[in-house]
Amino acid sequence: MTMGNNKTPFEQYSDEPVFNIQAVAEQTDVPALTLRAWERRYDVPKPNRDSQGHRLYSERDIMVIKWLKRQVDSSMRIKQAVKLLHSQKPQHLTSSLAPAPGIHVLEEALGNRYDSLVDELFTAIKGFDYTRAQMILTHALSIYSIEDVCLGILIPTFALIDSAYQENEITLQIEHFGSNLIRARLLGILTTPATHSRSGRVVVGCAPHEWHEIGPLMFSLFLRRRGWEVIYLGQNVGFTGLRETITELRPDVFTLSITHMPNIRYLAEAAEITAESTNHRGIFTYAGQVFHKLPQMIDKFPGVYLGDDLVKAVETVEQLLNQRWRTPPYEPPVLPEGMTAALRYVCQQRGTIEGAASAILNDILGDNIEAETTNLALDVISTLTIALQYNDPRTLMLLRAQDNATLSTYGMDVKRLPEFAEALSDYFSHEAPAGAAGVISDFLMNLKPPQ
Repeated sequence: MTMGNNKTPFEQYSDEPVFNIQAVAEQTDVPALTLRAWERRYDVPKPNRDSQGHRLYSERDIMVIKWLKRQVDSSMRIKQAVKLLHSQKPQHLTSSLAPAPGIHVLEEALGNRYDSLVDELFTAIKGFDYTRAQMILTHALSIYSIEDVCLGILIPTFALIDSAYQENEITLQIEHFGSNLIRARLLGILTTPATHSRSGRVVVGCAPHEWHEIGPLMFSLFLRRRGWEVIYLGQNVGFTGLRETITELRPDVFTLSITHMPNIRYLAEAAEITAESTNHRGIFTYAGQVFHKLPQMIDKFPGVYLGDDLVKAVETVEQLLNQRWRTPPYEPPVLPEGMTAALRYVCQQRGTIEGAASAILNDILGDNIEAETTNLALDVISTLTIALQYNDPRTLMLLRAQDNATLSTYGMDVKRLPEFAEALSDYFSHEAPAGAAGVISDFLMNLKPPQ
């Protein structure tokens, strides 16, 4: 099979015509109807014919078809894929392609090729070079599977972006530019129509007030590529109407992603909605970076924790789907009487307490006009609620952890937390019932560094 520009992709493979169209369709997972359409419209592949006029394909034809399918699965139009195929030098299916203009790909080991693409993508993002970044992504997706691109290129790129931002080497605007560019590309792939070949429906979404969706997007993509039906709800899934949505969709698995610690408070409600809306047939699962810091609390949370590894999370969901396992009814931790009273008080007076906390922060941070005291107060009271709900005061320690960006993002130096903890404890001592006030004050002391 000869292509344009005197180039023969995959020339190292045999060109002997031996496979009929049914065999090729089975090997490539491309329907015979599609193969005929590609041949008719784009003159590729171009099989030989036997004496009766039946198509016969070679091993080289099969490799070309597999390559084209990979591009189409990565959201590239078949016309563009054929054009790209014609522009390439002879290739192996899994080897590096001739670099597109402006992209330098090192001819080294696979890991080094990943490293090179990570560096080039990061450089393009730092320079706000949208065209170059998209070119790099298209190039990567033409060589590697979506899974390899996500795990080997995109996740390391995000790690570089996050590290550079934390070290003040890049601006928040660069971080947003890179995140949104990659997010849009993943969404484009995910929204490409796909048929599911396995019996099982998974609904995936981010908890209320959660905007970080790269992990859930990759998780959804991996599951869909394994043949499962995936309905992706996206960022900031509000709970208003969620019960009706889950009742209508009746998922086998509902997965909630949480990266921001105060949003853990939504776990119990999400688990309850899943159980009641599916008649206890649906399985509630959850995942997110925040749980890496709370290993001691995993057994207290409702649902199935999917872990901190993306591939293992997918495998866990597949195991749940294959076993059709039902989760036992959730039983919240039994709390001591004083803690129950404290939790009840905080939940009932939440709005008033958040207002008081915000006022205290205004007094403390009055010299910082950029301080977001309302959001910071909401996060602190939410975290206090979680600590009481699951009887683990150590949760509050994470607010003063040096690697936690929440406080600095809201304009508060972690060194001022003890002052805030004292003032808030004093407020509760005057306003809360005696039994509740003591418990809350004890919990708030975890905002202070150890003596």
